[in-house]
Amino acid sequence: MVNDYNFVTPESEGISSNKILEFIEFFDELRINIHSFMIVRHGNIVAEGYYKPFDKNTRHRLYSCSKSVVSLAVGKLCAEGLVDLNAPLCSYFKDVEKDPVMAEVTVEDALKMCVPRKDLYYCKFPMPSDPKAVENADFAKTFFSDEGVADKPRGSLFRYNSHASSVLAELVLRVSGKNFLDYLRPVFDKIGVSPDIECIKTPFGVDWGASGVLATTRDFAKIGELVLNKGEYKGKELLPRAYMERATSKLADTVFGENVNPRCYGYGYQIWTEPYGFGLHGMRGQVVFCFPDKDIMVVINSNEPDFLSKYYYAASRIYKSAADAPLIENKKSLKKLSDVISSLKIDRSFGKAHSALEREISDKKYVLNENSMGISEFTLGFNENEGQLRFVMGGEEKTLSFGCGTYLDTSFPDKSFYGKFLNLKSDREFRTLSTGSWTMENRLLIMADISDDTLGSLGIVFEFSGDTVALEMRAGGEGILTDYNGTASGRQE
Repeated sequence: MVNDYNFVTPESEGISSNKILEFIEFFDELRINIHSFMIVRHGNIVAEGYYKPFDKNTRHRLYSCSKSVVSLAVGKLCAEGLVDLNAPLCSYFKDVEKDPVMAEVTVEDALKMCVPRKDLYYCKFPMPSDPKAVENADFAKTFFSDEGVADKPRGSLFRYNSHASSVLAELVLRVSGKNFLDYLRPVFDKIGVSPDIECIKTPFGVDWGASGVLATTRDFAKIGELVLNKGEYKGKELLPRAYMERATSKLADTVFGENVNPRCYGYGYQIWTEPYGFGLHGMRGQVVFCFPDKDIMVVINSNEPDFLSKYYYAASRIYKSAADAPLIENKKSLKKLSDVISSLKIDRSFGKAHSALEREISDKKYVLNENSMGISEFTLGFNENEGQLRFVMGGEEKTLSFGCGTYLDTSFPDKSFYGKFLNLKSDREFRTLSTGSWTMENRLLIMADISDDTLGSLGIVFEFSGDTVALEMRAGGEGILTDYNGTASGRQE
C-alpha cells in the first residue's frame, strides 16, 4: 500500500521504465505545468516525481477532488446509520426554508449532481475590487431557495454543481458534529493520511467541500488508493463496500454536445467514471486515475487549466502497456528514469532569456492610455538572472519580480486574495513562480503562476515598437486575479 512507501522498480510490476520516461517526456513536450506525480501498482510505488521547487512535503490544493473526499464521509455516515441516501437532503436542514422543488432532492441526487438547479456555483468569489463578496453567504440557504431552480425533475439530467457538494459537506457537519476531514480522521489514521491535511473554510466555518482540501501528493495518493480499492485497506472494510461500488459506478450520464473527453463516461457519487475505470478530477489538473482491472493508479498535481484529455491519454498509455507479469529489468532505462526524476523542475520559459531590446527599455517609464485594468504606468528592469516589473494599478505601486529564462520563487503583489477562509483576505502576498522570456526580439512574456493555497496564473505580454508598447494580461484561477485581465497601449515617457 502507498502508506508502506514500498518503492519498487517499474519492471517488477510489469511496467516498462521507458513507458514512464515517455509519460514524463509527453508533459515536457507540451510544456504542461506539472508539479508532481505518482504511479502505483498493486500498492507499490513504481515512480514518484516532484518538479522543483515542489517536494513531497508540499501541500497542494486539490480543488474538486475535495468533492470525492466528501463522498467518502457521506459513505461513512451511511454505514453508521446516520444518513439515508433516499431521504430528502433538506430533512437534515430543518432550520432552512425550502423551495418545493428543492425540498424533494435526495442525498443521492446531490451525490450524483442531478439536482434541479441552473447554477454551477453558489456565490460570487471575493475579488480585489470586492474582497467581501461572500461575507454573508449561507450556502445551504441559497441551495434550497427558489432562486435558480431549473425546469427539470430531481434525480435526472446531470449538471455539474459545486453548490450541492458544499451542502453535502455541511450535511456531514450537521449530522456528525465534525467537519468532513475530522470525521474521516479514524479512516485517515488507518491509511496513513497525515494530520497536515486541511480544508479552506466557507464563510460559515464549514469545510469547503466543493474545492478546499489541501494535501501532499502522498496523502492524496493514499485517499486515491482507498477509492481504487473501494473502501478496503489491507483486507479491512473501512468504508461500506456497497456504497463504494455505487460511488465508483456510472449512475448518471454525462455526455452532452460536441465536447468529448474523459468526463463523458459518467458519474457516480462525486467520482467520475472513465473509459478504463474511475477517478477524481480537480480544477487545474489535480487527478487520480484508477484502473481497477490492472490495479494501477496514476496521481498528478499541477497548475494547468486545460488538462484532462492530455493527462488521461498519458496515464492510459501506462495502463495499456502494463503486463500481467514482471518484465526483465532494463538497468540502462531504469538509471535514466532515476536521473530524470531527480532533475525535474518547473520550466515556464517560452523563448530566450534576454533580448538586445532590454538595453533600450530598461528602467524607462511607459505611460498607458486608460484601460480596464486601471494600470497607468509601468517600468521594466533587467539584470543577468532577474527582472522586475514595476507598475501602478489603481493608484497603488506594485512590483512583480521574475526570473530571466527560469522561474523565480517569489510573491504576487496583492494581498486581497482569500486565504484559509473563503471570504477573508489572506493579508499576505501569494507565493508565485514567475518567469520572463522573450518569444520574439520585441515581445516579452511574463508567466506568473500562483502556486499557493490557491492556484492560478497570469500571462503578461509586452510588444514594443519604437517608443510605443502594447500590453495584454490574461488571468486564470478560481476567484483570483479577476482584475488582471485586459489590454492597454502606451508610450515611453
